[in-house]
Amino acid sequence: MRIASKIVIVATLCFLYTKATTDIIGNLAFYGRGQRHLPNYWNDIKDIKGSNHAKVFFPFNDSDDNSTEGAKREEAASSNDIVDVARNYPLVLYIPGRPKNGNYSSIVFSVIGNDKEEPIELTSFHKIKSEMKIVPPRVTDLVDDGIVELNEDGSFKNLGINPEDLNHENIDLQSIDINNLDLSKNIDLWEQNVDIRLFFESEEINNDPEYTKEEILLYHFEIDNFEQPTTRWKECKGDINKSKIISSNILYSDFVIRNYGVLPVYLYIGNTIFLKKEPTVMVKEGKNQNEFQNWSWHKSQNSANKTATYYEGEQYKYPGDDKGCVKFVSKEDGDAAYYVHIDGGISAPPEGVSFRVRPMNDSTFKFKIDNKKEFNLTGEYLVHRNCKIPIEEETEVLVDVRSLVYSDPKFMLMNDINGFWVQQISEIKAKKNITEKLHGKEAAEAYEEVFYFYDFILHNTYPEDPENEMDPYDPTKKRYVKQKLFEDGDECRLTLETHEDWEDKSKTNEADPVIAWPDDIDFDTVFKSKHSIIITVDDLDDENKNNENKNNENKNNENKNNENDNTNNNSTSKPGGDKNKTEDSGVITLNSINTLITATLMTLLLVEWNILFKNQIITGDYSKTPFFKLCLGLYKRILTRSVNAENVVRQASRANASEGEDHNFFQIVNSNPNP
Repeated sequence: MRIASKIVIVATLCFLYTKATTDIIGNLAFYGRGQRHLPNYWNDIKDIKGSNHAKVFFPFNDSDDNSTEGAKREEAASSNDIVDVARNYPLVLYIPGRPKNGNYSSIVFSVIGNDKEEPIELTSFHKIKSEMKIVPPRVTDLVDDGIVELNEDGSFKNLGINPEDLNHENIDLQSIDINNLDLSKNIDLWEQNVDIRLFFESEEINNDPEYTKEEILLYHFEIDNFEQPTTRWKECKGDINKSKIISSNILYSDFVIRNYGVLPVYLYIGNTIFLKKEPTVMVKEGKNQNEFQNWSWHKSQNSANKTATYYEGEQYKYPGDDKGCVKFVSKEDGDAAYYVHIDGGISAPPEGVSFRVRPMNDSTFKFKIDNKKEFNLTGEYLVHRNCKIPIEEETEVLVDVRSLVYSDPKFMLMNDINGFWVQQISEIKAKKNITEKLHGKEAAEAYEEVFYFYDFILHNTYPEDPENEMDPYDPTKKRYVKQKLFEDGDECRLTLETHEDWEDKSKTNEADPVIAWPDDIDFDTVFKSKHSIIITVDDLDDENKNNENKNNENKNNENKNNENDNTNNNSTSKPGGDKNKTEDSGVITLNSINTLITATLMTLLLVEWNILFKNQIITGDYSKTPFFKLCLGLYKRILTRSVNAENVVRQASRANASEGEDHNFFQIVNSNPNP
């Protein structure tokens, strides 16, 4: 059966890890401050895996115990009707030090796909940004993990680690007093021995018994250039280098946080997002792109009856301009908006958004992120940055969405965003009243406001140098509008705001302030969380043990098969027997040998295939022997060698029948000049 299973693998391996997925178009949030669980598409708390003694603590508020109150709070929190004291709390992980028989300890989180049950590929993103901070463990944690042992009187006994494993010099471990093992007072000793690294892993590969431990390690994907967290909050970034992927057909669905240090660590995590590299164009020259739907509307005099502002596919061209656009005409407040929507496609907000417009009367716009939150761009954004949208000019407006989202990350980072609006909100009614006083009722009734809408783009990763980026329609001018709203103010700022900006009170956006960092919560607050899990089984070790048991079981089965073959051979070729019986039994023996030869050849070819595949993995060169061509070639060679081997053995068997010799099969195979 072992051989048969390997034959099936040759035939099906080409298709085993091929993923059928329509990736989400936008970014993917891993966590947002104050969230009681991971966002959509991630596994439940109970399904989090990891090393023995690892712990996960989500924020908790006393009112969380009452599900009814909690539901009301979820609905009302965006309007601040209910105060959530845990709204700015971080996610807290306790990751033990590396075990004595291993290289690291870890906690594993998994993406489970979208509503259509389609997998999400973590390697489709290019960068991770995460608010992180490390906190020293307590002495009781060191005791629980076996690092510190105590005598009966409570005095220090020893450390369960080798002094050579510690980087700290000039320290006598055996002379440390237990009271001095408060690592918060020995930050240097502890911080030097924390080594956090981030990985992607494939659940299918990890659980496949056909792969050895060494082969599985080849498929573990490490995030490059990851900035180590420190005892102070910082935004740690890492690069997802797709060139390191050894096979594009493997689905990486596990996000793994590892600690390679010998000492345990509490890792505090705030807003964390995986970013797509390329921008997503939702609207181009007035036409929807990338499966986005047009949910725009234009209210008629009967507000209950909303009709489209234009027929699908109809284009308008501004005089003297070859670009297509959509013309919006408004006769009452908030009369028109461009709203793009996609089912299950965006997930987390982008770092930036840009839209190209030509407002003819008023440049007051509202920007809305789905049904989550809306912003008056002038009052809540442009005033803060001293920027304006000019009248009667075609301009592209760049918005730092991250600074708006981080003012309320708990609800904005739930991976449930499917659309964006840009809406004109000028006070048309007030303007009509003024017009009527100045020019009469007829002029007032004829008054309308017009704006032309061209492009709408999600910048999943904010432009690196927005102030110097050139316009794709006119390379002679800058792309994004940069005009002062107040001439006596600072220059219009287009750059992405950072945590340092949010820490600077002089740069605070009073209309929509951002709290720079998550709250620094103490252990008492952490441990009272009822949204938590303590991992008591080392899933990684158990997995390795299961693989070893399967390998041992397969070896035992192979030994039993060999014993049965030997028994059959002995029973059919007894010395001194009748020659005719020997000749008849030789046919049975030949069939058995043919089966053994075919199976052995397949095994040898699989070994050869495995070596070649590993070489391709190491070199990254797949061009010379494409995977499907290789499988087809191996299959043909199996059939050819099986026929050739059968002819060789038949000839050898005839000779053996007359000479009574026992030729070694492997000598015959090894004599093949083209193995």
